[in-house]
Amino acid sequence: MPDQSNTMIEAVAHSLKRAAAFNPDDVTRPAAVLWTDPKQQWLPIIPDLRNIVPVLITLGDYKPSTLTGPSIWVRAAIEGRLEDVRITDVPVIYLPGVSRQTLRAAYECPVNLQPLIELQYRGVCWIQKNGRDWSVEAFMMSSDGGLSLDLASDEATKYALGSAISEVAVTPLSKLRGKRLEASDFNALLTSDFIKDVLSWLNNPNEIKDAWPKPNQKAFRSQMKSELAVDPESDGALAAAEKLGSKVGDWQRVWDRFAEAPGLYPGIIDLLYKATPAQLDAFADESSWPGRNAAQEDQLRDDLKKVSKLPENELRTELQNLEEKHGCRREWVWAKLGQAPLSNSLLHLMTLMERTKRPLAGQDVQELADDYETSGWMADWAVVQTLKVATSSGDRQAVTAIIQAVYTPWIDESARRLQALLDDAVQLPQSATVDVGDGGVILFSDGLRFDVGQRLHEMLEEQGFNVSLTGRWAALPTVTATGKPAVSPVVDMIKGESLGESFTPVVAEDGKEATTARLRKLLSGAGFQYLGVSDTGDPSGKAWTEHSDLDSMGHKLQVKLVDRVEEELRFLRDRVAQLFEAGWKEVRIVTDHGWLLAPGGLPKKELPQFLVKSRWARCASIKDDSKVDVPVVPWFWNSSQWAAVGPGVHCFSKGHVYAHGGVSLQECRIPDLRVTPGEVKELATAAITGVKWLGFRCQITVENPPSGGMVEIRLKTEDAGSSLTEPKAITADNTVKLLLTDDEYEGSPAVIVILDGAGHVIAKRATMIGGEES
Repeated sequence: MPDQSNTMIEAVAHSLKRAAAFNPDDVTRPAAVLWTDPKQQWLPIIPDLRNIVPVLITLGDYKPSTLTGPSIWVRAAIEGRLEDVRITDVPVIYLPGVSRQTLRAAYECPVNLQPLIELQYRGVCWIQKNGRDWSVEAFMMSSDGGLSLDLASDEATKYALGSAISEVAVTPLSKLRGKRLEASDFNALLTSDFIKDVLSWLNNPNEIKDAWPKPNQKAFRSQMKSELAVDPESDGALAAAEKLGSKVGDWQRVWDRFAEAPGLYPGIIDLLYKATPAQLDAFADESSWPGRNAAQEDQLRDDLKKVSKLPENELRTELQNLEEKHGCRREWVWAKLGQAPLSNSLLHLMTLMERTKRPLAGQDVQELADDYETSGWMADWAVVQTLKVATSSGDRQAVTAIIQAVYTPWIDESARRLQALLDDAVQLPQSATVDVGDGGVILFSDGLRFDVGQRLHEMLEEQGFNVSLTGRWAALPTVTATGKPAVSPVVDMIKGESLGESFTPVVAEDGKEATTARLRKLLSGAGFQYLGVSDTGDPSGKAWTEHSDLDSMGHKLQVKLVDRVEEELRFLRDRVAQLFEAGWKEVRIVTDHGWLLAPGGLPKKELPQFLVKSRWARCASIKDDSKVDVPVVPWFWNSSQWAAVGPGVHCFSKGHVYAHGGVSLQECRIPDLRVTPGEVKELATAAITGVKWLGFRCQITVENPPSGGMVEIRLKTEDAGSSLTEPKAITADNTVKLLLTDDEYEGSPAVIVILDGAGHVIAKRATMIGGEES
């Protein structure tokens, strides 16, 4: 889902987490996320950031209490060599005063940093897409990974932002959007902030007491007594927490500020647990007490298990009652902190109830598919979301009981309707052959179910791409060996002979099995480049590439697949973006089959082994002229060959939560997405109008400079790694002076580029290094 950060500091934490994301089936876990900050702009927010980033290690003087130390200590910490440092996640290593360029220049890297050099290869760097370090200004302004805020570029604004960064970081983004941010906005944040002082004191009373000068402590105590009726010394933090939770008088203002970004104050959460009243008035507001929320979560867990045992009509009624009682907790601050998962799961369970009121209907397979594409898929997605939200074992057991009672019978009845229609239709109608023209890429993603395709459609549109989604029928039986060649542009070069044990067709020309290697050879012969997972190829032609594999994850992870779906879709979205950045004009995303996911297990149907050549979870290859008492379908590649499929959603063996190969809408109706880059944004009208060299000093004149614009000299226009100078801001008189310190490139051709506030090249001009004038 999109980032729901309320403050800049939360957005930074989210961005760091995204940088650490990885596909364990593709690559190993990153050793660390390296956060370079040459100007130490981010340093003031690090103390607050430690509250919300699981493992944040800082390069600096040895201070283990804040996970700070020299490079040797940092290496020992992330390698798990220190008993007092527990690495529970991919660690973030903050490097104040260090640029990425410093680490990349290994031979020139200072000795004290050299132990960290190799981490840039075993880990990842938190940087902009153009390869630059994230500056505060760039992060605030960038629409590609940043906050898309409108920030003035004058020096006064930059100075005020630097002074107020601690306050800016925890200010609600809603207060920063919708206007041009200037020096006055940031200066206003520097005035005395009593409410923030109260929250800081409650979050860590002892540390604040030690850190504040005596006069400040005295003034704070006086103001606390006069405005909030609490004496920090005689009453203490626990008494203050009681008033905070009760929201009495001016404490409501303190609560409102806390609720804007509660994750920044873990100490307050602990205090509120301790301060939770044993008894509350019947009409009292419970929303501020985490203990009350936790108790209601426990009660809801028990109630869901009881409700699941009721007849379906009663179950639906009681679930609605539970929604009316607990749905309000989704607005409580504890839901924002992930402490109300079952309340959140109710939202998705109610969608499931709505979408499963009746089985899917239609007079023929196309009408049935239309019903599924209109709303039926939402039931599948509701199950995925319900399970994703309910992460603990106990919570998943509770929602699984509901899903088993409602969803499993619904998908079984809908599957039987499709199977009954196939008795007349015999074979599922097929769409036109998948193909693209020059400038197009076919991206194959194994196991991209229709509901997951709908979510990918949404994510791609959020990215600004033009997307259309249509449904198509998978080849039968719905397994990769049969389905993948059927959605390739070389489908006419493949045929079926004997169904065999693996459901694999053969190459028409030589009769050999259409293995992955042979399929790629056919694609090459048809003019398609094969692109590896990170290759971009030649966009003047056409290509086939493969990315993501939800199917193998499903077989391996079973119900835990739901925890990985969103991440896999981000990988797919980023792959599409990478292809467009390389110059491709269209990406067509196809898949081979969908899948069934039924927490608690799919039912079993006996199918004697002696009747079949091979027996998979949901399909089987029938032996000779054997008669079976289950539905049969013609093989896509040879209609004289028949495969047995599980009736409804039954499997031929037990223990399956995730399965495919049979006939159901979830397995057979698959998405086909066409994606184009969308409208190209109009580039800024900035231009380089003058270049003058005096030795290795270059003076550049710019016309119509962009807000926050920078200028630098590179060997290659779009390659930030080929920079010969550090980027420099354009002065008020529209000029920039750059100095090359290395005479190695004297007389070499280069290019001067103008970068916008997000670091994108918007103008360029060729030059000769050291030339007199150009």
